[in-house]
Amino acid sequence: MTRKKTANRQSRIPRKPSWVADVENQRRWIEKFVAKLREVENIDATISAVLSNQWVLRQCATQVRLYSDPAVTAYFYQDRKWRGKRQVAGLNTAIKGVKAAAAIYAAAGNQSAENQLKWYEADLDAILQRSKDAFSNKRHGRDRDHTILVRLQRFLENHVGHTTYATLATLVNKAMEVDGYGRSETFTEETVRKNLSAFQKRNTSMMSLLAKEEDDARNQNAAK
Repeated sequence: MTRKKTANRQSRIPRKPSWVADVENQRRWIEKFVAKLREVENIDATISAVLSNQWVLRQCATQVRLYSDPAVTAYFYQDRKWRGKRQVAGLNTAIKGVKAAAAIYAAAGNQSAENQLKWYEADLDAILQRSKDAFSNKRHGRDRDHTILVRLQRFLENHVGHTTYATLATLVNKAMEVDGYGRSETFTEETVRKNLSAFQKRNTSMMSLLAKEEDDARNQNAAK
């Protein structure tokens, strides 16, 4: 492969925002986020509970920052699209190869091998269809990936109790204040409710995947 082709391929690989892997940057950001949350801890019991648990606080802060930063959603979308293309291309190549092999065995009169390969072909085709759904180009939110906020709400409800749309709006607003976006956009209880309700109705396959993740996590915890 030439240097030019290598450079072009690397330029197409999505790059995540630099802060995601910067531990010190995230530590400083969480400190500022905590200061913002202190302003409202006396009027929101869920936020008060979050502040009282350092592990929950770190997890919550990371998820809120991922959601509030539009660059993260752009990265997730491009990364999913890039990985999807690679996986679909690989599966199509595999299916083509299995079909060709089945035809060879059919011509040789080896029905057992032919049937076995046809089974593999059907299995690969099913995987291909699931991959197309999983790596769909459909965005999970116009500017922000609402999957993150759905996960955050479920995480908080599992660890600190009932989490309202108003609390989620406050968390996102405080995160954007830390990043200097507080005046350009404000989330309300109603905007969060509409965003998540619309997301859940339009992305049933993703909601099923999230539910499976929760079931798997519960089973793992029960097995410990």
